[in-house]
Amino acid sequence: MPVTQAADRIPERVARVVYVDSGPLPDGVSQFDTHPPEEQERLRALLGDGHLLPPPPWDPLADPVNLAGLDAATLATLRERATPHPLGAATQPVQRTGGTGVPAALIACTIPLEQVEAMLAQGHPFFAELRGAQIRALPTGHWPMFSEPKQLAEILDELTV
Repeated sequence: MPVTQAADRIPERVARVVYVDSGPLPDGVSQFDTHPPEEQERLRALLGDGHLLPPPPWDPLADPVNLAGLDAATLATLRERATPHPLGAATQPVQRTGGTGVPAALIACTIPLEQVEAMLAQGHPFFAELRGAQIRALPTGHWPMFSEPKQLAEILDELTV
């Protein structure tokens, strides 16, 4: 996540990091590493000889968790406007300097709050840096800015106080 690396390198310029259905990747880990090997292979096959991952099909039957709460019009807009994503942005491991200290918060959407709290208690590496962070639940899909924009804005506003 670029925001994690920005907060790591220039903490004096970042007042707070709010992760929306995401979180800080540990040093040496890429976003691609969060996928099982078979999903990594499937994504690489979509590339052909290129370096851009095509947008997903935005099919709620194939991806009901991430696309929860999105209506047909929103899905159509996403299909129309989504652009390919450079593979390198997903496969390049995060390089952390060890600097943190920027307050963080998490808005959990696709992972139930109880599960987030359990992973925090177990010291899961993807949640370790969120110990002591403000955590809020917004049960919806991965795209709350489209499925629950008012609630997302209210939580973001609450977290800035």
